[in-house]
Amino acid sequence: LFKEAVRLDPDFAMAYLQLAFMSYLENDAVETRRNLDLALANREHLTQRELLFLEGAEATLADPARSLEKFRLMATLYPDEGRGPYNYAYFAHYDLLRSKDGLAVLEPLLQTKHDRPGSSNYQAGVIYLALNRFPEALAAFERADSFGIYGWRREFAEAYAAQRQFTDAERVLAQHPDFGDTSASIE
Repeated sequence: LFKEAVRLDPDFAMAYLQLAFMSYLENDAVETRRNLDLALANREHLTQRELLFLEGAEATLADPARSLEKFRLMATLYPDEGRGPYNYAYFAHYDLLRSKDGLAVLEPLLQTKHDRPGSSNYQAGVIYLALNRFPEALAAFERADSFGIYGWRREFAEAYAAQRQFTDAERVLAQHPDFGDTSASIE
């Protein structure tokens, strides 16, 4: 849909930014950079909020610490929107190994109504798991499930497996279409 959007409107900066995030998740650095450059070239079509989001996204490639500054600012200025805290937590955890910092920014979001409750709870579960806070991880994964966000379920299963609750881990994996048959034990 985003490709169709930029075909129809070649100046659609937010569509390029969304394409950049999709490329990033696919580990396609060339396409990520290309789409970020196209978004930056069309920045005059963005609101201040969107521009801050773009600046944070662009910084993830060259200066991850600066990206956290942008996403924290976004979280502070727009507390009703989940993109700032979510992206802060995501990049703090994965890029800078600052999981506790990411969780500190993300946790307040979990207590409010906002636009990304499922994704935010799943990311919180991932971070709780990394911090060996298994009961909180399981609760966060369950909340994410209730919003229809399942992730790859691997981390959800790992929260059970880390506690040697292998039957529950297999049950969680069996709910993901890519895993399906868990007849082989995961012990």
